[in-house]
Amino acid sequence: MKKSKPYIEILEPKIRNCQDSFFYDGDIAYMRYGNRHILIIACGDIRINQKVDDGYEQVDLDNFKCDKDLKKVNDKTYTWENNNWFEILYKKSGEDYESLDECYGGYDEVMKIAQQLITDNREYYRMGWDKLSDIEVALYEKN
Repeated sequence: MKKSKPYIEILEPKIRNCQDSFFYDGDIAYMRYGNRHILIIACGDIRINQKVDDGYEQVDLDNFKCDKDLKKVNDKTYTWENNNWFEILYKKSGEDYESLDECYGGYDEVMKIAQQLITDNREYYRMGWDKLSDIEVALYEKN
């Protein structure tokens, strides 16, 4: 018997050359499969500082246009003060969303993980993040 596919609604489309959560904010995607629901969000504050003569000052985030630009942040000129992340929220119909945990991978990775989670019959949200990490490892090994 062929397995049905989940309903997926992209709320914030992927931006070309921008996998990092830095470029996204709020609700990213909604998925439904039977009575299971997943909401992918980008959350957290972002702040990048630039080294100046007497210390550091905050940088205009609009200076960073793609993932390649973010590589500059780890050099001697820029430092991360805060960075956001993707988070996967899960619920069954009639329940409230629960956070499964942060996902520090990119846009494509969090989408793959969420699609795997929503179609898998195991109750990950009751098992904790250690079990979810197994899915991340398996996805890395496939790629």
